[in-house]
Amino acid sequence: PVTEGKVTVESKSGEMVHFVELIDSNGKTVKSVKSNQFKTEIEVSGLRKGIYFIRIHTAKNVLNEKIVIH
Repeated sequence: PVTEGKVTVESKSGEMVHFVELIDSNGKTVKSVKSNQFKTEIEVSGLRKGIYFIRIHTAKNVLNEKIVIH
């Protein structure tokens, strides 16, 4: 769960994170961040409470993770 207003996305595979999307439960992209780093923070304090999905783009993969904002 996210309670502090920021989500931290960090590469555990050693791949650089190029781009991160935050998607609401309706499939709409509500935030997108260009990164080109191994660790990226996304500000979520202005978003409604609920379930969101993070799509993480690296050079080799696209990963999807579910988060809950309280």
